[in-house]
Amino acid sequence: MTTATENEQRVWTRKDLIGLEDLSRDELEMILDTAPQFLAVSQRESGIKKVPVLQGRLVVNWFYEPSTRTRTSFELAAKRLSADTLTMNVAASSAKKGETLHDTLYNIEAMHTDIVVIRHSAAGASRILAERHPSHIINAGDGAHEHPTQALLDTFTTVSYTHLRAHETVLDLVCRLLLEKKKNNNLPPVPLLSPIHPHTISSRLTILLRLLPHTVTTSSTILTLFPS
Repeated sequence: MTTATENEQRVWTRKDLIGLEDLSRDELEMILDTAPQFLAVSQRESGIKKVPVLQGRLVVNWFYEPSTRTRTSFELAAKRLSADTLTMNVAASSAKKGETLHDTLYNIEAMHTDIVVIRHSAAGASRILAERHPSHIINAGDGAHEHPTQALLDTFTTVSYTHLRAHETVLDLVCRLLLEKKKNNNLPPVPLLSPIHPHTISSRLTILLRLLPHTVTTSSTILTLFPS
């Protein structure tokens, strides 16, 4: 990873977080190196578990699929960063009357939103919205495609607490994930990466492969050894 001084010089320039394939190794390391600062906020034993990073910003949680852990995690994170939050009740929204994703988002943006967290069953839904709307879009899972924030959290947990087996390297972890993907979750789950779901495996592999030395291999090369 990088030193604190190097991390302070980094600037996040992307408008959205849609997937991990587009992120460089440096961008992935920037996220993983910044995360401990916010973990410390959550672990405060006294005082307020909140920082004013997003004060005055509006974060919308827009979930088209049932979710407990992901939805509440996003809401709690926004509140701890001092953002205002709005949770959309899709079951009671105009989507039930046939309103399109774009029309719904246009209506949401009329409320001067800043960040929209969306989970949808259709692969690519978040990317399509990000290309046409000014809001900062965060993909909280799009069908069987990607779940980038879950993969980032799992990787951070693994790296932070080093709960790899004593003899295991990152490459070993990648191979175990690939085997689990191939055998449809019949193997025991990877430590601290529980449970393994199809829409998160590819995202996790993307990060781990990106963090490997560049001379080892590429994600496309390894994945050809373990076809779906």
